[in-house]
Amino acid sequence: MAKPYARRKMRIPYRSLVPRDIDGLLFAGRCLSAEPDAMVRLRLIPVCFATGQAAGLAAALAVREGVAPRDLAVGQIQEGLRRQGMELGPPNRLPDDVVSGVTGERD
Repeated sequence: MAKPYARRKMRIPYRSLVPRDIDGLLFAGRCLSAEPDAMVRLRLIPVCFATGQAAGLAAALAVREGVAPRDLAVGQIQEGLRRQGMELGPPNRLPDDVVSGVTGERD
């Protein structure tokens, strides 16, 4: 079966995990905020894994720092994800708000 989305990188901004009007909550998996075109790829399991990892790390950092998740520096989350082995792309070419860089294919 052809999967035209499988080899294309998907970068997910941290703001997609943070609800606009509720503090202390993060979204991950299939309940992210996104445009309809992006939702086709967001529902894939590797994306769910990656956003869950990013949300979990952000929650832990927020508790450790004593701040709301929306107030975290995204660079701090990116650094933590890299230390955990997540491929985000080259740091100098990564948009400031991206916390997940995944493809739809299996490793």
